[in-house]
Amino acid sequence: MNKKYAIYLSDSTIVLCTVGSSGVELLLEEYASNQNFEEKCKTILEKYKETNVDVFLDLIGEEYKHESIPHVRGKDGELLLARKQQSLFPGADLVWKTHVKREKTGRKDDVYLMMGMQLPKMVKDVFSLLIENEYAVSGVYSISILGTEIQKVLPDLQQYLTISRVLGRQQSDRSYRQTFTKNKEIVISRVTRAKGGDIDEAMVSLMTEIERMHHFLNGAKHLGVNHTLNVIGALGEHENRKLLSNKAGNNIEFRYVDLYELASKLGLKRPKSLLSLPELLTNLAVTKQVKPHFKPEDLCAKFQRNYVSSLLKRTSVAIVLLAVIGSAGLWWGAQNSKEDVKYLQAQIEALNSQHEDIGTELSGEEISPQLMKSVVDAYDALSNNQYAPEDALGVIAEAYIGFHDISILEITWVTTKSNESNTQEDQQEALLDTIKKPRKFAIKLGLPPSLSDRKLVNRVNSFSESLLNHGKITEVEQTSATINIQSNASMERTVSTESENGKPIEFTLLLTMKL
Repeated sequence: MNKKYAIYLSDSTIVLCTVGSSGVELLLEEYASNQNFEEKCKTILEKYKETNVDVFLDLIGEEYKHESIPHVRGKDGELLLARKQQSLFPGADLVWKTHVKREKTGRKDDVYLMMGMQLPKMVKDVFSLLIENEYAVSGVYSISILGTEIQKVLPDLQQYLTISRVLGRQQSDRSYRQTFTKNKEIVISRVTRAKGGDIDEAMVSLMTEIERMHHFLNGAKHLGVNHTLNVIGALGEHENRKLLSNKAGNNIEFRYVDLYELASKLGLKRPKSLLSLPELLTNLAVTKQVKPHFKPEDLCAKFQRNYVSSLLKRTSVAIVLLAVIGSAGLWWGAQNSKEDVKYLQAQIEALNSQHEDIGTELSGEEISPQLMKSVVDAYDALSNNQYAPEDALGVIAEAYIGFHDISILEITWVTTKSNESNTQEDQQEALLDTIKKPRKFAIKLGLPPSLSDRKLVNRVNSFSESLLNHGKITEVEQTSATINIQSNASMERTVSTESENGKPIEFTLLLTMKL
């Protein structure tokens, strides 16, 4: 991981540090009480001017409030929030908010957690130096808000007070942050100074401040029925031991977390050195790219310009690459099209050559007028006398209406041989006569043997008349039958024989059909 730069600001200290795979490394530290503080800050900032930097604030002047706001969306909702922030924190330099929940009863208002922060003069001066020197500040973080990130790995407690050390090496000025969290939401966060010349005296002073916080929370009814305050010490190992060696007041239960184990649970590599919670939170915000809590327009202007410029450059490179790829595709397509054009030209030339050869052959042939007339007559005869099976079937279907007791067993076309002719003209005339002749087809009928003899005859005759009533049928002739319609005696003998066998009585009719 490439090293990234961060500036840590408390009420009295500026710390420049780097964040890398080995954790947070403090490079420079300067106190506001030192002489020539501003000049030294300029020197520090000038040295690292060309780098992107994140700013972390660990200040006293933070105030948290929970507010219920009518559920309004769009620009009206934004204006409503802005007016609420202005009324709650009129003197705040930075304001942060987050949506907590929406109430389920009454007006169903939106509940927001808001924090207003007043910047001390030292921090404002540092911000001015960053703006004047056009530092690329990506965003501003609040250490107290970042502290909520450790809730993911802490025990599931309804309420607890977190104790952390404000970053700084000066032993005579030890400051500690107390952040009270209830139902995973910050209620109060304040910085207190622990008085004392050594660590033992400082821990006694810190214990006194914790007891004062306990009294305040108990009076504000933030604690449970048993009034017990859970205190989590997120200090270095040495400070945790010293703090726990002091006797706590009633209803205060102490726990402590190992900062190295906490970093591991948050997915961070084990740092070389980790003495305070702000170091861990700074590492977490930079490494995991946590969204900044504030983005002051003047302070972050240079970073935004650089970001947009970088985005435009990447977009331009992408467009150029797409253009190159598109040009290559067009060139490749043009090469293929050129080959296709050459192939088509060769095909056209071959077809032209074949056309010329056919024209040459046809130009030498002479067609006699008699042959042309024969072709025309044959075409006319075929056009006027063409037929298809569906024509015959259509005639039979129309005539068959009302004769469903008659079964059609077989339909057969009847072909006639044409006379053989020797000459071409005779053959042509025979062909035309054959085409123009009416077509004949035979129908084999089957009647139920249960019918009487006379009914059989009447049904066949009726069906024949139905066929003749159709305009295209010119003649109906009986060619063969199980009985002879012309002879009553013969009919009786034959029918009785077929009836005994249970077979249908068969008739074959020869139909002549003009087309």
